[in-house]
Amino acid sequence: KQLRDTQYAHEGYLKKLMKVLERTHKAREEEFTKQRQELAATKEAKDSEIYELRSEVLKLRSKVVRTQEARHDEGEIQLLKAENEKLRKKLLGKSKLQASMTKSR
Repeated sequence: KQLRDTQYAHEGYLKKLMKVLERTHKAREEEFTKQRQELAATKEAKDSEIYELRSEVLKLRSKVVRTQEARHDEGEIQLLKAENEKLRKKLLGKSKLQASMTKSR
């Protein structure tokens, strides 16, 4: 009889222990799932942020290139204006020379 009482007591403890283990296991699974979802949401947010930053960097690079091209074009325009002015002065000098030569004849 004492053996049977001990066995029943152990069975009771075992059942209680199994219930506690099942509850804690379920709680851990729920926590794991929650953390996995939070991690996925954070990752998605960071990926989106990275994509936006990359897009912004590309836009800025494009703007820098356009600015550099515009500066280069502006420099070329200044050089062309200077050359044009030199040629104009040369032509004026030649026409003045021709005019003075024509008057002296």
